Amino acid sequence: MIEIGKYNDLRVNRFVDFGLYLIDDEANEVLLPKRYLTGEEQIDDMLHVFVYNDSENRPVATTETPYAVVGDFALMRVNQVNQVGAFLDWGLVNKELLVPFREQRVRMQAGRSYIVYVYIDDATKRIVASAKLNKFLDNKMPRFYHRQKVDVLVVQRTELGYKVIVDNLFWGLLYSNEIYGDINIGDR
Repeated sequence: MIEIGKYNDLRVNRFVDFGLYLIDDEANEVLLPKRYLTGEEQIDDMLHVFVYNDSENRPVATTETPYAVVGDFALMRVNQVNQVGAFLDWGLVNKELLVPFREQRVRMQAGRSYIVYVYIDDATKRIVASAKLNKFLDNKMPRFYHRQKVDVLVVQRTELGYKVIVDNLFWGLLYSNEIYGDINIGDR
């Protein structure tokens, strides 16, 4: 099954004038547009691609690397705001990521950066983002062992230190007296 908003390893199935079609194990196809081709692709080659929906809600593949995939939190810059919401620089040349107004904690402004969560909207089946982070994080404290390595995303400066997202699952806190270097919002 081709997963929208994720990386997929797909096989080259056939060439067309405007690119090539990739196929998964269940015979689902997705277009990889010509602009992403190196010219070295051959039938049955396996390609690692990111799949998203285009403006007409059709799945399309790219070899570009987005700043975040579905299920990730990331710091992204607002390119523009219009009557629909804020559009973020997602790291893809021809595709911005929408944050609808209902998913903004504060009204987003062009040129500023915000921590967002990337997900697929149930109603539209499109990839969107939300700045309302709490609803995507678990309230139950996980069991960690001493000196366990975790992945953190720095979200906010507080009086005690920095509020972080731990392993894309929980809130955490880095105390100021335990930080031995410069860190910034969005750092991992």
